Amino acid sequence: MAVVTVYLINDHRKVLKSISRKKKTKLSEKLNIYSKQIENIRINNLISNLKKYNYRTKNDLKLAIDYYNNEIPTKINSDFLGWIVSLTLTLSSFIEIAYNPETETIDSQKISVILGSTLGIIFVFLISIVVLKIIINGIFMPKEQLHSALIADLSYIYLNFDTYKNQLTKN
Repeated sequence: MAVVTVYLINDHRKVLKSISRKKKTKLSEKLNIYSKQIENIRINNLISNLKKYNYRTKNDLKLAIDYYNNEIPTKINSDFLGWIVSLTLTLSSFIEIAYNPETETIDSQKISVILGSTLGIIFVFLISIVVLKIIINGIFMPKEQLHSALIADLSYIYLNFDTYKNQLTKN
C-alpha cells in the first residue's frame, strides 16, 4: 500500500512539474490539472500509436472505433419471470427427489439434506469466485473497461479530428 502511495505522489509531482501554475493552488485545482494532463498524455500516446500503425484518416478512426465496439461483450439480463420459472423448476426437482411413493409423503429430512448441501456448495464456490474476481480485477484492468476507455479516446479524437489532423498526418 505504501509503495502505491509513493508512486502516485511521485507521478503527481512529475506531471504537475511540467505545467506552469501559481504557487498557492488548491488541492482540488491540482487534482483537476493532474487529470487533464493525464488525459492529454493518454491522447498524445494514442495519436502516436495511431500514426505508427498508419491510422491517419477519419475513416481509419471510425474503423478502429467499430472494431472495439464489437469486442465489448453484450450483457443479457434475464427477466423476473425467468428467475421465477428457474427457481420453481429447481424446487420441484428437489421435492421430486424427496417424495416417497410408498408413504405418499415428502421426506423433510431428505429435503433439508439436499438443500443444506446444495447451499453449502453454492456458498463455497460463490465466495471463492467472488474473491478471485476481486483479486484479478484489482491486479489487472478488465478488458471491457480497457476497451471502453479506448473507444472513448478514439471517439474524442474522431469528433475533434480537425484539431488532431496535423499530428496524425505528420511524419
